[in-house]
Amino acid sequence: MKGWRNMVGRFLTEYYPGARFRFINAGIPSLGSLPHAFRLQNDVLSKGRIDLLFIESAVNDLVNRTPAITQQRALEGIIHHSLTANPYMNIVLMGFADEFKIADYSAHKTPAEIRLHQELALHYQVPFINLAAEVYERIGNKELSWQDDFKDLHPSPTARHCMPIPSKPC
Repeated sequence: MKGWRNMVGRFLTEYYPGARFRFINAGIPSLGSLPHAFRLQNDVLSKGRIDLLFIESAVNDLVNRTPAITQQRALEGIIHHSLTANPYMNIVLMGFADEFKIADYSAHKTPAEIRLHQELALHYQVPFINLAAEVYERIGNKELSWQDDFKDLHPSPTARHCMPIPSKPC
């Protein structure tokens, strides 16, 4: 599905016009942390030196009912194995939005998968982008709506949002 990956790739390309990027689309829908841990070497690390790795499994770990300890071990394995392959690799953990996470935030609860990603980001000193919280806030501010701006959990092609580039207005 065209969505977050395409938006981030476009953002990086526009923000760093002099840089040369090679994007690896290693995402497979409906998996989660455990299958990704088993796929990491073949589908990502074998493609050459990786400088920047985005990891997200919060949505599918919830839907697939992956136990928290399995999520933690799989994500830690991905982080550790990635940094062993390239100690200079930058890793960004992300927590995508879904209707369950929006409901948790509405009930003033941090979703368990989001909390786990946050804890691992703190422990491994890597950034964490909480898209679930951002989407929740923007829905509350009437900047987004779940019905109009998302399709199958991804930004819809007609979404009203953008990723601002400092020198370029949205």
